Formats: sequence, C-alpha cells, structure tokens
Amino acid sequence: MSTLSTDWKTGDPAEIVRPAQREAEEKISQVERLIRVVDGCELFHTSDHRAFASVPVNGHTETIAIRSRNFRAMLVTRYYQNTGKAPHSSAIDEAIAHLEGQALCSSQLAVHIRVAAHKGAIYLDLCNENWQTVEVTADGWGVIAESPVKFRRPRGMLALPSPTTGGNISELRRFVNVANDDDFVLLVAWLLGTFRPGLPVPLQVLHGEQGSAKSTTAQCERKLIDPTQPPLRSLPRDERDLFIAANNSLVVAFDNVSGIPGWLSDALCRLSTGGGFATRELYSDDDEKIFSALRPVILNGIEEIATRSDLLDRCILLELPTISKEKRRVEADFWREFEEARPRILGALLSGVAAGLKNLAMTRLESCPRMADFATWVVACEPALGWETGTFLRAYESNRGEANQVSLDASPIGPLILEIARNDREWIGTPTALWQKLTEMAEQKAQRQAGWPQNGKAVSGQLKRIAPNLRAEGILVNRLRKANERQIQILLTGAQNSVSCVTASPNPQRNNINDANDAVPQ
Repeated sequence: MSTLSTDWKTGDPAEIVRPAQREAEEKISQVERLIRVVDGCELFHTSDHRAFASVPVNGHTETIAIRSRNFRAMLVTRYYQNTGKAPHSSAIDEAIAHLEGQALCSSQLAVHIRVAAHKGAIYLDLCNENWQTVEVTADGWGVIAESPVKFRRPRGMLALPSPTTGGNISELRRFVNVANDDDFVLLVAWLLGTFRPGLPVPLQVLHGEQGSAKSTTAQCERKLIDPTQPPLRSLPRDERDLFIAANNSLVVAFDNVSGIPGWLSDALCRLSTGGGFATRELYSDDDEKIFSALRPVILNGIEEIATRSDLLDRCILLELPTISKEKRRVEADFWREFEEARPRILGALLSGVAAGLKNLAMTRLESCPRMADFATWVVACEPALGWETGTFLRAYESNRGEANQVSLDASPIGPLILEIARNDREWIGTPTALWQKLTEMAEQKAQRQAGWPQNGKAVSGQLKRIAPNLRAEGILVNRLRKANERQIQILLTGAQNSVSCVTASPNPQRNNINDANDAVPQ
C-alpha cells in the first residue's frame, strides 16, 4: 500500500512508502534468504510424515528434523553470517513452514537412531563431530565417513569411541560385576542383541544388594552401545513418557527400581518385542499421536523387580554379588581404565556382529526357546567370541529356568499349584472347586498374600498367566468341558523343556572368560 503526495522540489506526485509496507517487504526478503540458506540440501520425510533435511556442515552431512530447535538455530546462524542481522521470528516460522511443505512433497526415507540395517550390512552411528559411522558386513567392520542411511541425534546422545581391532571380549569381564561365566555370557549376548535393528531382545534385569555395582554395570553396558546423558533414568510416570524415551534413544535404562506396576509391566513387554502407544495429540480434538518402538531395556534394583510371568518370559535375570571391601575401586580410576579399554571392547563386539551376519543363514536351533530370533542371532555370533558351541544356549536355558521359578514364587497361587501337582499327579475340577481347595491350603499354611483370587474366574485367569512357567516345570494345565461344565486339569508329566542348536560355523579356540572380577567399584 502507498499514498501519493507532491514532491517538494518538482511539484510532481511522489510515492511515500508506509512503514507497514516496508516491514512486509523486509519480511519477504528475509524469508527468501532463509530458504536460500538450505539450497542444495536434501529435503525428505519419514513414513510418519516428519520432515527432515540433510545439511552439509564442514565436510560432512547432518540429518536434522525441520521442526527441531537445531534446524531453527542453523537457519538463524547462517542468516546472521550472511547478513550480519538476525531475522524476524515470523520470517523464520514462514521459512520453516515452506521447507516442511517442500520436504513432505519429496522422497520418503527412513531415519534411524544409533544403529540401522541396510542391504545386508549394519551401521553404527559413532555420534562424533565428523558424523562418522561404523559399517559392519559379513567380511568385517570399518569406520566410514558417509553413511548410506540417515541417522538423527536427539538431545543427550553422546559419542562412542572409534573402535579398534585386536580386542577380546573377555576384557569386559573386569568392568562388570557378574557372579559367574554363564552370567557374563548372557550379558555379552544381550549386548550383541542390541546391535541388530528390529531384533526383539530380552529385558536385562540386574538385581542385588547395595554395593553390588548394579548401576555401574548398567552404565558400562550403555557406554558400549548407546551412551547418553543421563545414562540411567527413573521409572516413567506413564506410557507416553516411556515411549517418548524409547523414541529418542536406542537403549532404555532405568535405575534403582523398587517395583513395577502392572501397566508398566505390560508396556515393557510391548517395548521389548515391538509395540506402540497412541494418545490424543496436543492441541487437537481428534488427531492421534502414535509412538512405536522396539528397544532393548535395562532395569536394576535391589529386589527381584520383575515378577509377572509375561514380563519374566522376556527377561534375562542377573543377580550381582556383593563386592568385598578388598575389591572396591576408586571410581575415577575405574572409569579411566574403562575408557582406555572401551575402543577394544567395542571392536570385539563388532567382530561378533560381523560373524553373526556371516553365519546367521547357516544357523538353526533344533528347538526354539522364548525370544528364538535373539537366541539364533547370538549363536551365530559365538564363533568370533571364542565360545564353545552351545555355551550361550546352556546359559540361556538355565536362566530361563530361574525366571520360571521367580514367576511361580511371585504368583499367589503358583507354589500351591506345584504342591497339588506333585502330591496328586493329576487333579480335575471346576475353577470354583480349585479356588476353594487353594483357599483352604493357603489358610492352613497362613500364606495368603496380596492379589489372592476372590473366585474361580480369578483363579482361572491367574492359571493362564503362569501356565507357560508350569509347563516348563513339567506341569500341564488343560481346559476341559464335561457335561456342559468347565473344568481344569492339572497334570504332572515330568517332561521339562530344553533347547539345543546346530550351527555350520566352526569355532576358533576358546578364549578365557574367567578373568578376575575385581575392578568394579561399589
């Protein structure tokens, strides 16, 4: 908009530009300059319609969400470098909206956190300043400058060291406080599982007395695959917080857990095998925000914190021994030694991953345990670790047996069902009759506990929950129908589950994993 007046020198009409018009033209100029800042950048979107830009920075390429603080800061910084001025916030918003629209109309690509699989290889984002990546193939691994896949880096992610060759996985033993060789094998197996994207990995549960280095052991594991700040978290308040945390890191680790409520137990089950959570999107009446993730999880606490059978069915349980005064270390010395060894240990893990890629197609389990894909992957990795054939499966089967015992002991009716089966060998009756029998037994033994079923229907429901654990103990729970009456059969068979494997991969000479475990601080 403009107005006409008489030029004071010539008397001719002259155009006077209003301040509002000048401001509008300046805004348009700022928007155009801000958009030109990303000329030559790759704009794209993900399957959930989130816009991203791959931006060249100092000789490497960074992937940044267009609606993120980092992208906004990048626009402002480059604009200031070009003009010596700061752009208006409204111009920034308009430029971001324009670029987001352009990205949503461009290619759809996947964006990953820390690890990704692509064309038979696995890529690990080192998260360093140069955006280097480790490429792992069946032939080995190496650090590359430009990754063929897109990685994003949420706030709090820390850099991994550049891995080195010549390391041995047994070097990790002196930094983690595990009770025996089997537990160390299971800890390493869990780490190997985290390197394979999309693989359901058992939850790792660390428990033990005060001074058993639960938090230190969890932090060491976290530093080998997905270091973040903070390394360990407190339990989330709700499912939304849990899945937000899972969407912003590869590993989710919770510290000093004293108990797991039912809703969180169910959510952790979904998170370990792949699941999601939907909620109403903020500032919207009918739109949903969907969080979906499959993540490795670490929990640590003093007590046996995982008690529900469906969660225990997805767990590796490690009880950490107490560290004597003579074996306690100064924390500064411990972490200095760990940082010195970390590149070698990471390299040894990556060699295991490379072996897994090479051997996976030839690896078959004769009978499959729970989390069979995870078990098959670890067996495929074994040759590079120097473990004898079957080392992992023997340890895993033993740990599964412990989990069954914990689940049955934690169930209000579990120990009594075991007693019925072992005394009667076969029991048949209605759910109500079973409830009455259990109630009578519990009152005689004065062991009724919280969660005790109040009727036959509740007994039937609890039996379904612990049926897999009973089956592992050689006890079958069958549902019968006689004369239009629902009945339950509890049958002692004595047959217990076991697993074994066949692999076409040769094993090198076994490495020593019995190093003294005396370097873990309190």
